[in-house]
Amino acid sequence: MALTAFNKNRQAIASELVRLRGENCWVDIVYYDNRPQDAKSVDDTIRSILATTVNGRTIQVTPCRCTVGTREVVTHNKLMMIDGFYDDDITPRVYTGSANFTALENADDAFLRISGRAVHDQYLSWFYGLRSACRQ
Repeated sequence: MALTAFNKNRQAIASELVRLRGENCWVDIVYYDNRPQDAKSVDDTIRSILATTVNGRTIQVTPCRCTVGTREVVTHNKLMMIDGFYDDDITPRVYTGSANFTALENADDAFLRISGRAVHDQYLSWFYGLRSACRQ
């Protein structure tokens, strides 16, 4: 997953990700890392849930803030990829759009689901590049 904001209003999503990781699903998240003086785009409640160890497994979490030249760069993407059996389906899926994992009230956001191995693999390759850049 790559996302910009994720807060306590969507604890159920964080808890489901932890549950899935406990069942040996690979869960990997890259998120917008704020400057220390700014409000957190991923709040402490969500960070705490995502740090939970279940069956000896934890979620891989990568905060992202890079410097390119003289500019700071952060992820502003909203992306989730699923590959494997979930919700009675095995088709690889990509969900992308404008929606953050924040409050639903008064939100005018959309998610688009794209199904298929080829598209999923292209997004996954892009995600690996993003995660690698964020770790430098």
